[in-house]
Amino acid sequence: MRICCAISALFMNGGLQRDCLNISDRLIARGHNVTILTTRQVGHVESSATIKVHPARVLSNPGTEYALGRTVLAARRDFDCVVGFNKMAGLDIYYAGDPPYFASKLGWWRPFSPRFIRQQNLESMIFAPGNAVQIIALSEKQAALYRDFWRTEESRIHVVGPTLDPRRCRPELQAGDRNEIRDRFELP
Repeated sequence: MRICCAISALFMNGGLQRDCLNISDRLIARGHNVTILTTRQVGHVESSATIKVHPARVLSNPGTEYALGRTVLAARRDFDCVVGFNKMAGLDIYYAGDPPYFASKLGWWRPFSPRFIRQQNLESMIFAPGNAVQIIALSEKQAALYRDFWRTEESRIHVVGPTLDPRRCRPELQAGDRNEIRDRFELP
């Protein structure tokens, strides 16, 4: 299959970015042709996937996601499946690495702000009932938040536990090292 992974910014140290790169590499290992579409790449990124950068000249994160969505829609015919790691148009699958926007913002005035309205529109493209986008959630709690707010069909949400990239494991850190770090930062 020709698979597109779309993410607004690509760099090596972000959690969502690591998930995107790890999933892309696993898909390639299974014989798929993977292209990562992004609006911005920061530094060197190690991946077996083809990386295509389509710069967006916008002033906000929602603007970036709208711009990337337009890029995805324009390139849609080149792919059999589009996996999005940010909320945008044109997705077959959404990897819900971030919490729902409405759940993270406080203040009575928030629902009236242009940013909130744009984020709600982006979320509705994915979660509103009747949409075909399949959703990968990282916890049942996260899935319930989306389901309860948007009334998303149960059959579209697939909960997978968060995974730890084996390259992130640090077996060289022994219990003594952990205790020293906990003491230094006054952690329990």
